[in-house]
Amino acid sequence: MESKIISFKLEEIFQSYQTCKAIPPLQGVYFFLSASGDVLYIGHSKNIGSRLNNHRIQGGWTGRGAVTVVIIEGASAHIEEHLLEELKTPYNKPELKMKNWTYRKVKNSL
Repeated sequence: MESKIISFKLEEIFQSYQTCKAIPPLQGVYFFLSASGDVLYIGHSKNIGSRLNNHRIQGGWTGRGAVTVVIIEGASAHIEEHLLEELKTPYNKPELKMKNWTYRKVKNSL
């Protein structure tokens, strides 16, 4: 699948729930960029519109100046992890990510 790049101003979509939901249910990696182009935050979601609405509800991004959101549709979580390691963004908390977890099915012997 070919990746598509989409960008828009954060204050435009943070106006309401409807503006966040107007973003198609894209899967991929998204970035919050400062007015000077610095990467502030990197995320990955299976539904970026819904995830951006979570950011809107949680707050914390208002009053940070002109923040641009860039979406790379179809990019994988592996790309997000690589970029987090390389860029050391100021607002990500990589220690909270569930990296390298192993799940095993345990058979009940009763």
